[in-house]
Amino acid sequence: MIQIEFLPAFNGDCIHIMIDNEKHILIDGGLARTYVKTLQNKLQEVKQASKNLDLVVITHIDNDHLVGIQKLFGDNKYKSLVKKVWFNTGSTLNNYFDIKCESTKIDTAPTNNRAENEIGFKGAIKLEDVLDELNIINRVPIKAMDVIYLDDIYFKILSPDTDRLYKLTKGWNRVVKELERRAEEEVAGHSNDYDRTIEELVKNDFKKDTSISNGSSIAFLMQYQNFKFLFLADTFTEVIIQSLKKFRYTKDRPLKVDFVKLSHHGSKKNINKELLELIDTDTYIISTNGNRHNHPNQEALSRIIMFNKNKGIRSKFIFNYQKKGNLENMFQLYEFKKSTNERYSIYYNKEYQFYLYFPLNARDGAVLNYDL
Repeated sequence: MIQIEFLPAFNGDCIHIMIDNEKHILIDGGLARTYVKTLQNKLQEVKQASKNLDLVVITHIDNDHLVGIQKLFGDNKYKSLVKKVWFNTGSTLNNYFDIKCESTKIDTAPTNNRAENEIGFKGAIKLEDVLDELNIINRVPIKAMDVIYLDDIYFKILSPDTDRLYKLTKGWNRVVKELERRAEEEVAGHSNDYDRTIEELVKNDFKKDTSISNGSSIAFLMQYQNFKFLFLADTFTEVIIQSLKKFRYTKDRPLKVDFVKLSHHGSKKNINKELLELIDTDTYIISTNGNRHNHPNQEALSRIIMFNKNKGIRSKFIFNYQKKGNLENMFQLYEFKKSTNERYSIYYNKEYQFYLYFPLNARDGAVLNYDL
């Protein structure tokens, strides 16, 4: 069995994958609170089963993906579980592009500090130093068009491309300082587009993401046996489109996957029609509690709904948080038929033919099981 858990990570990502009760993969670690409330419990389960984290993917250096990983490697109880890490560190990028910066390394905060987003402070150790000491870090960048095997698990890397990595390298110190500044602030968004109609929203022009850190995200297609999963981190739409085309996927021969983990928590700046034309799926995962940055944008979901509806496909959106707070107001202009199964509350809109899935158990997040 393949079990994929989109753990509750507040406004971030923290994804645990278990294959055949043997292989364990962790993609990102969310915030500090994610580690304290969720991730360390999952690590304890792995340890008690006498297993390892065969791969940890740090997709990029945004706080809501990175800080929980910093906590992991600041915790002597669990860091030895990790056997391999993908992380495009400052030093790795400097060596690759031969660009020297003042400082390239990121602090690792001790796990007893429960500040939500704190990164660096006096006495902290450096994440890259820990990874070097354990000898588990990639020495060259993980980049688009790489094909990587982890035993019989197959990865096609779709992002970042060399241009985005170069921009991150040039701006590394500035980006890290910006993230540290943001970590000290309470960033909340109170306005959203949940009172707009689907028809209105799909008429809006697509405006792409321009964040340097998001553009450097590691995104990939993961395949095990006949199952394929697309993990998009916070990556740029145009980079994924370019890579899919290079891997010879087209409108007529799109990439068929079991699900897409939507980029940037369902942001309208990270999904468009051209990308949808290259992917064949009806299932989309959204990792956020909906309480910051106005994610997911209803505009992003509306694009998917209308694209699939025109093809006779019923879209399925699976959330890793319950239908509370801002998420409760999504598609407020529409009527839904409610049902439940053993894991989710399910809302179906007949007019536009789409489903919203919200977990019954707040502690579990979204859990998907696939029988082999």
